[in-house]
Amino acid sequence: MSVIVTAHRRPTYLRAAVESALHQTLPRSRYEVLVTKDFTDPELDRFLEEAGVRVVPYREAELGPMYVRAASEAQGEVLLFLDDDDLFEPVKLAWTERMFREAPDLSYFHHWYQPIDQAGRPLDPSLHRGRERRHRLQVGSLRLPGADAVARLQPLPELAADFCGSCTVVRRELILDRQSYCAHPDMNAPDTFLFFSALLSGGALAIDPAALTRYRLHAANYSRPRSPEERSLWHERLDRSYRLILRMAEAHGPPEVVREAEALLLLHRIDRALEDPRVSRAEIRALYRQGRRLIGTHRWNARTRAFGHRGLLLLLSLYAISPRLAGATRNRWRNAGSGPAL
Repeated sequence: MSVIVTAHRRPTYLRAAVESALHQTLPRSRYEVLVTKDFTDPELDRFLEEAGVRVVPYREAELGPMYVRAASEAQGEVLLFLDDDDLFEPVKLAWTERMFREAPDLSYFHHWYQPIDQAGRPLDPSLHRGRERRHRLQVGSLRLPGADAVARLQPLPELAADFCGSCTVVRRELILDRQSYCAHPDMNAPDTFLFFSALLSGGALAIDPAALTRYRLHAANYSRPRSPEERSLWHERLDRSYRLILRMAEAHGPPEVVREAEALLLLHRIDRALEDPRVSRAEIRALYRQGRRLIGTHRWNARTRAFGHRGLLLLLSLYAISPRLAGATRNRWRNAGSGPAL
């Protein structure tokens, strides 16, 4: 197995992340640790060298190419990703080794996390994606054969099975077999790429409620842009990534995976429209019609069915009356953990 610690222009938390990967209950001889980063830091680099951690430098601005470069350098067949600001629980590697040893056909494993604050103190788990956490606890451990993974996911509630790279473990071929998509300059959602690559692979998926990662919430968290400018850029990058995932599904996937990729892109565009004052009423009406078509004709898997909740169409209807009211309603639903998973 190979642990790949990714750091993009941020040395602050990297040492703690690496130490969490090194201090595991699994013997160190059974796995390697790699760090891929785009900066130099003499003190940190000396620590990595003394700890026997390989460094894979990269210079690209996008995240997808970083994953491909690291996967190409990794010696392990099973890859565990760790963002520089997150931490592994000490039992994570032993748990992962057992999962993949007992299930040779397993290609994708996703578990849950314990949120922590900037200083590493545990937070109330219900305060971050509390709804999806409740769903996981209700559903329990899932193992989905690759042949009918989408069909098995459809009747389930939202499980956020592609959220947080630090909670994702994959076989290396999920990246290397489709590296032209992952390494594309437009790929900035590698966690969602890995989920769809798994759906296309035919391998089994495992989804578990166990919290094996500590997920740090802080002001500089990449997945939580705050200012309008940051959110606009974030939406643009995700839009390009989801279009690329749709092209991958169209080229390699069965119809049900293509439909999920179509829904993912449309629902992201709806979310973007609901908070962008520059979007016209005509665009909102067009999105509303597309949303009604999708909700009326497709079932939704665990990644997208909560997005397809009819409350989403209510938000679009509210927008036609008052964009401010629609935005306020969306934010209340987000904070309360109810309504569409926007």
